[in-house]
Amino acid sequence: MNLPLSTVAGLFAVLLVSCNERPKPGASAAAEAPVPKHEASLPLEHKWPPQAPFKVVAYRFVNPLGPGDGNFTLIKDSGVDLEKLKSMTVASAELNAKQAARLVDFIIGKHPKVSSAACYDPHHIFVFYNARGEVENAVEICFGCTSVITLPDVGEKQWYHYDFRGLARLCEEAGIGMQRGTAADFIAKMDEREREFGPSAKDEEDDDDGR
Repeated sequence: MNLPLSTVAGLFAVLLVSCNERPKPGASAAAEAPVPKHEASLPLEHKWPPQAPFKVVAYRFVNPLGPGDGNFTLIKDSGVDLEKLKSMTVASAELNAKQAARLVDFIIGKHPKVSSAACYDPHHIFVFYNARGEVENAVEICFGCTSVITLPDVGEKQWYHYDFRGLARLCEEAGIGMQRGTAADFIAKMDEREREFGPSAKDEEDDDDGR
């Protein structure tokens, strides 16, 4: 699935406006995008791309288990642990329509396969809320090992086919930043790794599924 970005952005503009209240003048990014006080929910029939209407909030948080544990995630049992997210958030911001459209493309668009390390230390999550303030979809990211967990799952064929460079730029653009360094630093490390080991997108699996 790889819809034209202009089409997706136009649709997102309508959906986001219908879902969001106008922020108060002078409010900070974090103040404009508080964690809603409600139970996380996700009907199983919901798929990617996210259902309408919705708003998307980007969060950067502190992983309480620390690096190397590999067992922490905010996505649990077809929902997001919002209470835990609220206590761990260090930065948050609501995406505009174009940013939301790019986020969806970074996750479900056609991208080269990226190798992933055998760790999981996430510090970023994008949460899609419907008009009732309920969680519809989510994207949790570990930039350190280039891994993603989505809610709901995007499907096995899309696993590891994410645009991490775009995701890093989006975190910086939205104002929540990276856990370490800058988006440019992260991209430079990805470039160096691919020069050393070669892009994993050219493996036989990609040739077989026609990506």
